[in-house]
Amino acid sequence: MRKANLVAAAAAAVAGLALLAAPANADTCTAAQTLAGNCTTVSVTVIDGSLSILVSPTAVGTSGTVTAAASALADVNLGPTVVTDTRLSSAGWTSKATASQFTPAVAGPAAIPAAGAKFYVNPTGTVPGLAALTYSNGTTASGANAPVANGANLVTAVATGPSVVTFVPMLRLTVPADQPGGVYTGTVTQSVS
Repeated sequence: MRKANLVAAAAAAVAGLALLAAPANADTCTAAQTLAGNCTTVSVTVIDGSLSILVSPTAVGTSGTVTAAASALADVNLGPTVVTDTRLSSAGWTSKATASQFTPAVAGPAAIPAAGAKFYVNPTGTVPGLAALTYSNGTTASGANAPVANGANLVTAVATGPSVVTFVPMLRLTVPADQPGGVYTGTVTQSVS
């Protein structure tokens, strides 16, 4: 009987060691280890930097004269936008600008629709840093870029590592014919991804 108990104890010890042994794929715990409560699967996120955008908080513009038969344009300088990319693995980024409708300060007039908003980059004030930039019309020269639709790609950067880029986005808002005069307020949201 004593010999049977020793054999059983030895078998239990071997089974216990099997529970403690590292799994064949050592990056996760085995079911037996989890059941035994002696293994923790650990995940570590390595952060190699960040991608951020900083924009001007306010901008003011004035349209041309609206008549009963003709719309007018308001070209509004949105101030400098700074994109900082500190990711070591960065392959680049794309920025977009999206406008809301423009609501009148007083009751009565209709809002200027968001569909009337387009964006382009002012050729003055662009500092590409270490990135190669492509503008809204697909060229690398910001002076030649054409306005793109609300929410479309505005600037694309191809970078080989960390960089800081400054550019000046412009809002081109079409004010419908017969729009009453006054102050209209809306928002422009810029994003980078």
